[in-house]
Amino acid sequence: LLFESSSLTWGTFVTAALLFVYVFVGSLIVGVAFGVLSCLLFKYADLHHFAVLEGALLVSYSYAGYLMCEGLGLSGIVGILFTGIVNAHYTLENLSLASQKIVSHMFETIALLSETFLFVYLGLAVFAFAHEYDGGMIGVSLVAVLLGRTHVFLFSAVINCVRRP
Repeated sequence: LLFESSSLTWGTFVTAALLFVYVFVGSLIVGVAFGVLSCLLFKYADLHHFAVLEGALLVSYSYAGYLMCEGLGLSGIVGILFTGIVNAHYTLENLSLASQKIVSHMFETIALLSETFLFVYLGLAVFAFAHEYDGGMIGVSLVAVLLGRTHVFLFSAVINCVRRP
């Protein structure tokens, strides 16, 4: 929305590209920093006897990275993405086995609830708002999707012909 009233010139294009790089790299740095901090905490703090506390701290560090990015005007989604990547690769190994199970089940539950909420919301939005349906657009979209997926069938047939039984 920063460039909404500006005309498209090379100057505004370069400025927008640089702003994108700034926000992305800044969010990446903040996310990785919070991931490394949580990794160091769980490596050197003796929290193995407190499984629930370990899980709560892991979620808190991820959320703190999100809040830091948002507070700095960066992308919280990108920040929490990279915090999660670092946590999955390094921090998870420093948790106790009980905490690993708790965190795994907790994130699976949160993911399931989020996905369910999203699909229920989208399903209700179909009936809640007035829509104008264009049969031509629906037809063109279906043809485009089918054409876009033909490579899967073609490559599968080729692989099945070449593959040794």
